[in-house]
Amino acid sequence: TVSVPITRYHPDLYCVTFTRISVSNVIDVSSAKTAICDTGPIITLSRVEEDAMYEYTAVVNNTAGATSPVSLVKSAKTRSAAPDIAPGQLKATFSGSSEIVISWDAVNYLRLNGELTGYNIRYSQSNGANITTVYQSGSLRSRNISGLMFDTSYSLQVAAVSTGGSGILSP
Repeated sequence: TVSVPITRYHPDLYCVTFTRISVSNVIDVSSAKTAICDTGPIITLSRVEEDAMYEYTAVVNNTAGATSPVSLVKSAKTRSAAPDIAPGQLKATFSGSSEIVISWDAVNYLRLNGELTGYNIRYSQSNGANITTVYQSGSLRSRNISGLMFDTSYSLQVAAVSTGGSGILSP
């Protein structure tokens, strides 16, 4: 979804025409121009692809028949969605009295919904106290967690992070 702000022209109707641009920055001939009109000063384009570039122009009309000049061509890129699956096979191994090493399986690249940027690792005492989230950039799938309290149970979760945001936490 892309929200397009449009300058007021004492309008009653706002219209946006948009076209998808291909990777090489030319109009995608398979993508026809689409026009959407609405009464609000912001029009939400919902028939767009994720992680795609679009060009758009805007025009406003009023009931008196006046029409604004067509705006300059602008472009916007839609966002990717966050990963829609959690990393699997989360494992924890003691590496000292107050440290553990956690590891997990990679998320299938088809479910990342964008490019992998890292992982969010969330841990807390099993009673829910002291929730901590750390971000680990890159594709490394293990992390040392230190400074833990001796003889205390912890809950651990991991979520893949892509260019579309943080995904689902592991169970």
